[in-house]
Amino acid sequence: MASRRLLKKQIEYLSNYVIGYGVIKSKKLTGEKEEKMTALIFEAFDLRDEMIRRISHTEPGSVKLFYRKLKEDVGEGLERIMTNMQELSK
Repeated sequence: MASRRLLKKQIEYLSNYVIGYGVIKSKKLTGEKEEKMTALIFEAFDLRDEMIRRISHTEPGSVKLFYRKLKEDVGEGLERIMTNMQELSK
């Protein structure tokens, strides 16, 4: 189960990077943009919690497909959040 532990740590690291980026950029924003950035930060928190929960409850049967789908979801979710954060900070 060491690979599960490592995957959780990697998801934690990536999401903390995105969250940290959002916090730093939100300090330079005001008004509506700041609120949107805060919402994106909380969305990153929620995504991290959801993915770690999914790892803890692996679906029996097609484990390989389960983890492939999980990695895709993490990548797409964090990439979407980061892109939105970058657009807001312009």
